[in-house]
Amino acid sequence: MGLGKHKRTSKGRFRKEKRSTKIQNLKETYPVLNDVNGNMHLGTLLDRLHVNSLNKALEKLRRSH
Repeated sequence: MGLGKHKRTSKGRFRKEKRSTKIQNLKETYPVLNDVNGNMHLGTLLDRLHVNSLNKALEKLRRSH
């Protein structure tokens, strides 16, 4: 899984995607999201999958394919 546009913070950690990010903006970096409605916000997807991070959502979606 590539990190795409993600950059390290001043503390050396990768920044988190905001919950308000639209799924459409993540589809090029994460093809597993191609079946998800692009108008949905990341926060909505996380809530529906009962997870708290993009990585956990991606893992769950990969397992369901």
